[in-house]
Amino acid sequence: HMLQSTFFLVVITLLFEVSRGLPENQEFIKRLQAAYAVTNASITSIFSDWQVDKYPNFLKSCFMHKHSWDIMKLKFMDRILSAENSKSRKSFIASFLGSSVTAGQDSFFNQSTPIVTGNLLKPAFDALNIDFIAKNVALIGNPCMPYDVCLKIFVGLDADIVHWEQTYFCGPFGATYILEQFVRQAMSIPTRPIVVFSESSTGHWEANQCKKGPHTLTTHELELLHSTDLKVVSKLNKDEFERAWSFLHGIDRLYHQAGIQTFQHEKHSDYACLGPYISNWMAGAAPWHPSAIGHRMRAAHHGYFWLIVLREAIGEILRALSHKSKSDVTQRTSDLINHFYNTKPTFSASNTAPDLTYTLNSSTNTHLPTNKRVLPLGSIKPKFNSPFVDDIQCFTDYEPRSVRDNSLSHVIVSIGGWKRAIHNDLEDPQATITKKNRGFQDYMHIFYGNKDSGSLSMLATLAKPGPIFLCQSPATWGKMPEGFKFLWETKIDVFISLNVPSASKFPNYSTLGQELDKSTGAFKFQKASAIKANTIHNKDFDICIQLSAEGGNGTVFSKGTHIVTVMAKESVKIIVAWLLTA
Repeated sequence: HMLQSTFFLVVITLLFEVSRGLPENQEFIKRLQAAYAVTNASITSIFSDWQVDKYPNFLKSCFMHKHSWDIMKLKFMDRILSAENSKSRKSFIASFLGSSVTAGQDSFFNQSTPIVTGNLLKPAFDALNIDFIAKNVALIGNPCMPYDVCLKIFVGLDADIVHWEQTYFCGPFGATYILEQFVRQAMSIPTRPIVVFSESSTGHWEANQCKKGPHTLTTHELELLHSTDLKVVSKLNKDEFERAWSFLHGIDRLYHQAGIQTFQHEKHSDYACLGPYISNWMAGAAPWHPSAIGHRMRAAHHGYFWLIVLREAIGEILRALSHKSKSDVTQRTSDLINHFYNTKPTFSASNTAPDLTYTLNSSTNTHLPTNKRVLPLGSIKPKFNSPFVDDIQCFTDYEPRSVRDNSLSHVIVSIGGWKRAIHNDLEDPQATITKKNRGFQDYMHIFYGNKDSGSLSMLATLAKPGPIFLCQSPATWGKMPEGFKFLWETKIDVFISLNVPSASKFPNYSTLGQELDKSTGAFKFQKASAIKANTIHNKDFDICIQLSAEGGNGTVFSKGTHIVTVMAKESVKIIVAWLLTA
């Protein structure tokens, strides 16, 4: 098979080239050769487990432009060289956002796609002195807004890959501008993570839908098996991108710095009940969730292609070390990273420039001329209008939350009689117990109250002029818990006390209950004025309302420290779970 023959050819070439390597590189070369072998063994294991030679549609699961391929390769190369040069163990973090599909409902937490993906990649990265960390930060039943614009607090400020999976709620069924915001908010993370979109659906079948074997390979399947990996993902899989991700058209190219990849999980249905695609494929799972074996397959889709890019990254460094010093290879990799982030690709037949192999391994020692500063996100004009700002601030007590400082509890300055709870406990406390027993970590911690609860006041410190949003937790199948109403369907008063003293001047906000004028919702600070805010809700906001100043500048609030106060006016209860500010 071409996979095996290509591998042996590459290994022989590498052995010949590195045998001529500089003496000071030999120990590093040996470690890289060992890591190359481990990586290839992992790739071969996945290929064998899923019998890809007999059922090649496994290879239809990934699409990316060559530019995205090269960005991932450079990210891997940079981390490999960083671990080597610092002589210390590094990490590579993939944070998986998503719905109950990614969270792993109907299975156990350790059977979910993120955890299985981490297990597949761990041996190869271990051999490079790097910890591959897969975080499952998905949330059950979570709509697009505010989750997709608040990814930073879940994925963390150190994520190298951010994974999105919510096509049951967003994408073809939601506002495309929110997906663009997902990319923009991801690009504001300091580590410049790669953005990965994965469709929610996983092909499945009933016993009466089984295919008759043996399967005969089609012309397209043979082409998949006999083409280069890059051709498979950037050319042959474009049809799957069009099927599953047509709503991303333009976004994938406008934000080339994000190295966007997409994953599709439907084409294996052509092999229902054949080979590894067993007849009881959906055992133990609802039709909209992956089963345990479905999670294994989705993880294998990610793991297979990421390992292939990693193998190429290792080979790239090995070839360069045959005639360049380690410091020169490191410098050239850094130059290439900056060049790729500052150069808009042409997306022509070759799909990108410059050619990565040539520039890293060129015999000349001249470094690429680059601008060492990544193009600012603000210089990329959004494709869609949006009420949000880049680098939006989000505060919630939802778990799992990587950025601990962005807790809603931390910005509450007056709680009155409002209560804190886990949303599931308001409906079915047993469900929370079941989740804990299965190892799950996603919990929606919320605050709730009614007209007898007094005021809930939160500190809103705007870093720049922009919007303020309040959001509740989502209803289950569109229905709120007994005795509760949607935030936008009941009478509430919202007041904003503008330009209150900063925390450094007035540090003990928790004792300010006596400072609140209960009739106006204003805090009695000198030079602080209170305004009543209108609330705006539309279907694109999902579970959120946007605040608008009466008689002020509409939905744009000034930079500074303000206090937002919510007062329920009815006996039914309402929920506040999020505060979003510029």
